[in-house]
Amino acid sequence: SSLKFDQCVLPISVALEMLNPFVIAKLLDREIAPNIRMAKEMIEEQEDIIWDLLEEVIKNKPVLLNRAPTLHKYSVQAFYPKLVEGEAIRIHPLVCKAFNADFDGDQMAVHILLTEEARNEAEREMMSSKNIINISNGQILASPAKDMLLGFYLMTDMYESKKTRIYSSAEDAIRAYERDTVIDINEEIIVRIKGEDIKTSVGRVIFNTILPEDYNFVNERVNNKTVNNIIDDIKNSKPMEVVVELLDNMKLLGFKYATDLGFSFAMEDCNLDFNLDSELKKMEEKDEQLQENYLQGLMTKSEKINISTAMWDDFANELADEAWTKLDKHNSVYEMVESGANGGKIQARQVLTIKGVVRDSRGNWVPMPIKSNYRDGLGAFEYFVAANGGRKGIADRSLKTSSSGYLTRKLVEVAHDV
Repeated sequence: SSLKFDQCVLPISVALEMLNPFVIAKLLDREIAPNIRMAKEMIEEQEDIIWDLLEEVIKNKPVLLNRAPTLHKYSVQAFYPKLVEGEAIRIHPLVCKAFNADFDGDQMAVHILLTEEARNEAEREMMSSKNIINISNGQILASPAKDMLLGFYLMTDMYESKKTRIYSSAEDAIRAYERDTVIDINEEIIVRIKGEDIKTSVGRVIFNTILPEDYNFVNERVNNKTVNNIIDDIKNSKPMEVVVELLDNMKLLGFKYATDLGFSFAMEDCNLDFNLDSELKKMEEKDEQLQENYLQGLMTKSEKINISTAMWDDFANELADEAWTKLDKHNSVYEMVESGANGGKIQARQVLTIKGVVRDSRGNWVPMPIKSNYRDGLGAFEYFVAANGGRKGIADRSLKTSSSGYLTRKLVEVAHDV
């Protein structure tokens, strides 16, 4: 988490392998080794001087990192390398979105820039800090996500306190919080900020310390929408360096407070005092009535299936809304979804209430609704029915990849002639 936006970490062994010729040149230049053979031997024996020379060779020289598949220009970006022991490349969390990288074994290629001209071009146009905006839509590519949003959401909550404390400045309030036990991070306090007395919490005061001096005080619970609005505002009114610095500070702050405030998530958080069985019974009775009407010839089979699936779908949505209102505002599932850190109401519904109706591999609704949820587990038959749609999604995705690659190629070919 100590990486700056335009830095990456390379394993020292990889760097030595790539920069071998340059290290040899330095050894010969300084007359540390009499000839190339001796220089190579020194490198193989990994003498101490080698590491100093390696640091010298790579200092302030950007390298290119590329993650395959290279689908757009943001799949190749320049970084200043830092060398460490170990075997893995490390990159800043916020550039992962542009690379579509995650940490489950992804590989990246490293390119050394040989000429001065190449290095200048990389620093001018390819640095990760110069490529935070997606040119196809003007959106910020590197916006905080996941744990960072969770950190902001947890630290910017506010509850009323019996005795509201008053502080003369933001610094005083932060100092009182850091001195332990004086005030809680989410406790309501009154603070004088830019000559105004504001009802807020220490968490919100701390969050505002990373924003530019002249930015309005953000006095609300911060979720992904708030964060994106703040970044957009600052992007439109300030130079890009300010935005990069803000993103770096947001990353550090978000991770720090997601960790310090001890967010956790367990099965217990998915329990609701909610009478599901009685609700399900009512629906099953309606379903039996439909079946009876069908057997009496009052409707066709397709009409029956359509009415039944629509009915169960509406029921699942109503249940989800009801469950959502019953969730405590400090429940982990609620906090994850509301902060925009992970999942949405549809995922929460499948864990808390019922999974509902699913589609089969041809995209038609399966007439059998899934009445279980993921908290209690699906029955063998329900699991079998639900797996159909999931498998189709995976199969389709791998088949469509080739077509989209081919289409991109044709479009680029045409664009060359425009």
